[in-house]
Formats: sequence, C-alpha cells, structure tokens
Amino acid sequence: MISMNNDGKTSFVLYHDIREPLELLSDAERGKLFLAILDYSEKGIVPTFSGALQMAFAFVRASLDRDAEKWETKRKVRSDAGRKGGLARAASQANASNAKQSQANQANQANQAVPVPVPVPVPAPVPVLEKENDMADKPPVRKRFQPPTLDEVREYCRERGNRVDPQRWFDFYVSNGWRVGKNPMKDWKAAVRTWERNGIAQKPRVGPNGIALSDVEDHTLDGIL
Repeated sequence: MISMNNDGKTSFVLYHDIREPLELLSDAERGKLFLAILDYSEKGIVPTFSGALQMAFAFVRASLDRDAEKWETKRKVRSDAGRKGGLARAASQANASNAKQSQANQANQANQAVPVPVPVPVPAPVPVLEKENDMADKPPVRKRFQPPTLDEVREYCRERGNRVDPQRWFDFYVSNGWRVGKNPMKDWKAAVRTWERNGIAQKPRVGPNGIALSDVEDHTLDGIL
C-alpha cells in the first residue's frame, strides 16, 4: 500500500471510469464511499466495507495509490534539484568571495611594490598662433566659379589655336545659365577644350583663294553632331 499521508499534497484526482462501480451503489452508499475516499487520500485510513461498496472502494483506491506514487516521485525529484541548486549557489558565492579577496590582496601587494615616482621637469609648451590652427582645421575653400568674358574666351581660343567660335560658345552658355548638362559649370576652359575635341561650333576655314570652306565644314559637323 502506498502511504497517502503525503506532506504538501492537498488534492486527488477522480477519473470517469469510476462511474460504472458507482452506479451499483445507492445514494447513501455513494456518500459513504466519497467520505472514505477523502479519509484515505488525506490520512491513509482504509475503511471496513463489504459487498459492492468494498469493491467500489478497491477500484478507486488503485487509482489513488497510482497517483500518489507519481506525486511522491515528482516531489523527490524537485527536492533533490532544489538541494543541488542551493549547494551550487552557495559554492558560486564562496568562489566569488574568494576571487574578490584574491584581487584585493594582489592590489595591496601591487601598491606596496610601486616606487614613488620622481618628478621630471617638463619643458614649457611652444605657443602656436591661432591663425595657423584655424587654417589647419578648416578644409580648403573651393574657388567660386566666375563666368569668363567674351574677350577671355577669344584669347584662350587663340592661345590653343583651335577653330571654336568664341561668340557661339559664349552665347550658348550664357543662354543656359552656365551649366554643363544638368550641373553648374566649374571650369570654362575645360568646356572650351570639350568643344574643341568634339568639333563643335568650328569657325569656317578660308582656302588659299580666300573663299570660305563653310559648306564643306557644315556637312562634316552635321555628321559629328
């Protein structure tokens, strides 16, 4: 018989399969059986029944004993786990305390072994001009684009000896707000060189007989543009 006087167990389970033996009993016998189940589950008291009542109690008692055994097994497992956990926590706290004490001892030994530092003369810092610091901290300022004059464009085209028409080049960029594609122009001389390479807005050449070769050049430019 499983001892039913279990510490901490305050309930028991009744299963549906006890309906069949209960139907063989009268209402009075069912009341006696229920009280007997409570006494057995709580105090382990076995009633002195006979006949159908004894058979019904024996049927219920088997399930109560089975459940009590399972509960006792779980209780022992939990108790052992709690005891082991408490020992582990105590050991961890002891190790932590020992580690702190060891660190404190090492710190004391290190403080005792450190010699007193001897002061070393430090030369006075060399003053630095504020303007030099400001120039070092600030990034170089990009020069703002200044559109050229028509004379400057003519002079640059003469220097390079190209056949770019200065007037046409100048009028084109004045009309579009000095932009190269969708971006603001940054270097107008580079734009002149681009027209020079692509053969855009070439001035007509004059032949040895003084006749302009514009017609031939126009057909050539049509193929380029």
